Amino acid sequence: MYLFGNTGGSVEFTSPDADGGSLSMTRTDSDAGGTFNSTLSATTPGGSTITPDGVYPDKYWTITQTNLTGFTATVYFDASGLTDSPNLDNVVLLKRTNSSSDWEPLNTSRIGNTLFATGITSFSEFGIGYVKPGVLIQTKIYLQGAYDVNGDTMKVDINSSIPLTSPYSEDPRTTTVNPIPSTIVDWVLVELRSTDTGPTIASKSALIRKDGRIVADDGIT
Repeated sequence: MYLFGNTGGSVEFTSPDADGGSLSMTRTDSDAGGTFNSTLSATTPGGSTITPDGVYPDKYWTITQTNLTGFTATVYFDASGLTDSPNLDNVVLLKRTNSSSDWEPLNTSRIGNTLFATGITSFSEFGIGYVKPGVLIQTKIYLQGAYDVNGDTMKVDINSSIPLTSPYSEDPRTTTVNPIPSTIVDWVLVELRSTDTGPTIASKSALIRKDGRIVADDGIT
């Protein structure tokens, strides 16, 4: 296993090169940028599968090999200090040939703040990838007819009458929510506009809980 100074990275050869060679690693503390292939996914340390479309702008690593062939290695990188202090169970390592190539996600595990990927057979550039969030809002919307003043929540009496698929043609989906979570009182349509009266840029069906929160199909998120 080779440790590289203060780069926060290391390489472990699990299957050695037959005739030897050399290896160097540098860390660049800036935004690597780059493009992504929307069809490539990888498993995060938390066990979920993501298709990353962003790379953290804090640091990336370049590993250069000379006269090394036929090996298999594991790479380790320190993921501490990333922008927004992400949950490291939700990220993956990325690999690309050069700045003109797409980032490719790697199935990733972690030990503490160290992310690692196995089965590496060539070296180049590595970064840490994530899925960019959509527009995040926090709001509460109460339906007047279903409002229960005693509990400061909405009544769930109509829960059994809620359709299992979104009733909104603006966001047609075939996904069935079955059963509708017991805390849900209705479907709502969320629209994104650049101004109050401007054209709709995007629409998304969501569920509304009895406490007024707008949530995803799982009734929680």
